[in-house]
Amino acid sequence: QAKVLRILQEQRFSRVGGTEMLDVDVRVIAATNKDLELEIAQGRFREDLYYRLNVIPFRVPALRERPGDVPMLAREFMGEFCAEAGVKPKKLTARAMRELQSHSWPGNVRELRNLMERLVIMTAGPSIDLPDLPESVRTGSGAGSEAPSLEEARRAFERDYLTARLAAHGWNISRTAEAIGIARESLSRKIKSYGIEVDKG
Repeated sequence: QAKVLRILQEQRFSRVGGTEMLDVDVRVIAATNKDLELEIAQGRFREDLYYRLNVIPFRVPALRERPGDVPMLAREFMGEFCAEAGVKPKKLTARAMRELQSHSWPGNVRELRNLMERLVIMTAGPSIDLPDLPESVRTGSGAGSEAPSLEEARRAFERDYLTARLAAHGWNISRTAEAIGIARESLSRKIKSYGIEVDKG
């Protein structure tokens, strides 16, 4: 923080390992998801740096505060991942979209983006309906006593993902491993670990 403050104040810096001072003329855009006033009070952020950066502040509301943005963002992300996967564009049904808009999105826009990627990978048809959404989205916050642990959720997603990718590549382990970017031996171990039945027919 001290080095950043010095650059902002003096508009000069030296490269790592160098001795020559270089002049800079830049505008800085800084973003955070932290409460910086609280961070200052707890001694984790410099007050002088805060005031140097906080010239024209903007607050971007969390996604849960702007549900009207969810359809636009969902369609944008869906189109992006369909194009990457080389599949025809998929559409969310009206009731699936309503459920997305009512979700609290604790992971903000990144959570929505990751969900759209998952839905493109995991759903076979051209439309995505309410049953295709993960339970954590369909039941609101997903924080109830029956909610799986993070590790359980991760393993469930990985198992479903690997099964879908294997099916997409004709259950050929070598081609699937190459497509998803892991070693064939690693994929074989995961198949055994998750008890995935490879269709050899």
